[in-house]
Amino acid sequence: MDVDAVWSFSSNPLSTLIEAEAAANLKRTWVNHGRARNWIGAEGEGRTFLAQATEVKTVWVPYGE
Repeated sequence: MDVDAVWSFSSNPLSTLIEAEAAANLKRTWVNHGRARNWIGAEGEGRTFLAQATEVKTVWVPYGE
């Protein structure tokens, strides 16, 4: 429960298991379901990687009356 997110680039059965287990506490996952990924090329450092590696949160602070 202390883990915030899981990235796994492994077989399809393991990716499916990770997603199923992470659903209990809405843990973020990024899995590839057994598909190959080129970590050295543009795919490894592109917008998809950046989107999975960051999370933007906003805070609303009421003030005044």
